[in-house]
Amino acid sequence: MAAAILMMNMQGAVMAADKDQTIFRYSDKVPFALMTDPNSSLPWADIWNEFRINTDLSECDLNLFEDHLKSSLPKHANLFSREIIFCVYYEPESIFPVTHNMEIRMVNNEVIINRDESSYIISPKGNISYVNWLGDLNHMGTILGDSLIETGDVARSVFPQLFAEFKANAIAAAKKGISKSEMELYLDEREASVLLDCLLDKTQRLLVRKLDTAINSYHIEDMVRMSEKLIDAEAQLQHLQAPDIPLKATREIATMTLAEGFKWIKHSLYGA
Repeated sequence: MAAAILMMNMQGAVMAADKDQTIFRYSDKVPFALMTDPNSSLPWADIWNEFRINTDLSECDLNLFEDHLKSSLPKHANLFSREIIFCVYYEPESIFPVTHNMEIRMVNNEVIINRDESSYIISPKGNISYVNWLGDLNHMGTILGDSLIETGDVARSVFPQLFAEFKANAIAAAKKGISKSEMELYLDEREASVLLDCLLDKTQRLLVRKLDTAINSYHIEDMVRMSEKLIDAEAQLQHLQAPDIPLKATREIATMTLAEGFKWIKHSLYGA
């Protein structure tokens, strides 16, 4: 199990992952990078290098990248059904970073790409910070000092069993002539599950919003430290809960700023 995290504010963007070949640089001339799901089975290094070889490294076009994915991914159709990737870059004449989230699905051997055009554009008039992650950063609530998500996950796991019991009772009652009280009880449980899901989603958004608020004022160095700590803390929590899971450390950290473009901070191969 692996995790990757992206943080952005008006200072720039920081990407970090605990698995090699999760973050990919485009070129020295163009501030453009790709962050993939570290648990993906796709050979992203090969896919990315093929794209770079066949394009002009003095500029990067998202449409060309999408075309490349549509032509290259069908041969890997047996390796995935759905992928999420982040494209992080600076638009021409822009002083703030942008990220586009791409959802890639394989449907009947055809690649369908949904690019989130609402995306995450850092601007003094809009979003001034952004946090997102790929892979297994499941303990975000615990890391941020809130156990509600973990508590909710336990409760959520109980509901399928309750549903099965109430459904069986409802079917049995229907054969005899279902009673109003039993049906109301069944509906109450179903509504409770929906409310729980809404509560968990709202809580997670609230926690991320709190982190967003803190990141507003971070310098690049602060985001580097925070992203590394979040990923390392996640690895330690997973290892404590399941000692058979190897304890991993952050393997890749990269920054992207207007002044320096893409820069490796930590890389197991490049020795950064």
